[in-house]
Amino acid sequence: MTFRFRFQLLTALVVIVGLSFASAAHSSVKLLFPPFKAAVRSPYLAVAGEAEPGTVIAWQHIKNDGVVNAELTTALTGIFSVAVELEPGTNQMVFDGNFVEVFYADGSGPIPQGFFEYRAHPGDISACEDCHDTDMSLYDGGFPDVCLACHVVVSQNPDNPEDPLSNSHFNAVSKQCNNCHDYHYSQQEKLLKKESREPCKTCHPTKYAGAQAHDAYEEGGCAACHESHFSGFPKNLHMGTPDICHECHDQASKATANDFHPPSAVASEKWCMECHDPHSDTPLLLASASSADSLCASCHTQITEYGHGDELESCTNCHDPHKKIGSSLLSSRFSKEGCAEGDCGACTVVVAELDREGDDVSVKAINSCIQ
Repeated sequence: MTFRFRFQLLTALVVIVGLSFASAAHSSVKLLFPPFKAAVRSPYLAVAGEAEPGTVIAWQHIKNDGVVNAELTTALTGIFSVAVELEPGTNQMVFDGNFVEVFYADGSGPIPQGFFEYRAHPGDISACEDCHDTDMSLYDGGFPDVCLACHVVVSQNPDNPEDPLSNSHFNAVSKQCNNCHDYHYSQQEKLLKKESREPCKTCHPTKYAGAQAHDAYEEGGCAACHESHFSGFPKNLHMGTPDICHECHDQASKATANDFHPPSAVASEKWCMECHDPHSDTPLLLASASSADSLCASCHTQITEYGHGDELESCTNCHDPHKKIGSSLLSSRFSKEGCAEGDCGACTVVVAELDREGDDVSVKAINSCIQ
């Protein structure tokens, strides 16, 4: 860059900034977005504002290699917009004295201090007319059809071809896209209006409070298990149960419908949720009991009443409720897991005893079956 060009650029900046301060006080132009000091990751930016219909607005884009001067005319609706192609780094624009500074973060370096990252919609298609008619009304009758023109929502469940528009949750919440999303700019991912877990909290405060005890919540909030819009699976889960649980938990992952414990979980199709509540704040996310033993007792009344009696400290000392039915639900720390599941000799154990004098050891084999 020559000295002469640098001098011309500096002079232009001084003149533009001077005009900005001089005219800002009496300008009829009001910028709507982008926010001042916004940092964006798209090279295309939609700038929009308000002014009297038919107003001709002179504007400048101050770039590293010079100044681009242009004009635009406000529509009859009183709204003007222009798509600007940004260059990496700081971009400055002036609209009839209204100054806005934007940083395009192309990944080549950090975002400078003082800039705040925003997500801009709709990415590289930065024209208001992509979604708005000339009177600024939304195309296709508004939400959700104007959004569904680009954002496809279909059932992910091959056994459920339901149309999302006939789904109760979609119609009650997701259908009005701007309930959760700011469709122009947002500092949150997915253009959410609030922190990513907050939209669910609005309608599900109790489940939201309990879900924080679930490790999955820390990884992805409600969206770790649920599809926010529509999935085609019950409860808008990403997949059916128990598959969704087995994404993180391998307990009972080898069990089938024929040997899943408890049998009532298969009949009710609740599977893991027969004993667990993923939104519970109880230990082990238990569904309806304060402890594992009391949960066991809700079905196994005779065992807990006439079994080990006072000697019973905890059912899980010996049993694993996630084992297959037919294995006595014995914990894997036992050498014998159940009939027909061990190698030769699994049904017997060797017992060694000292005689009364403690001199000799007697050895005998006994049946180890405790069924």
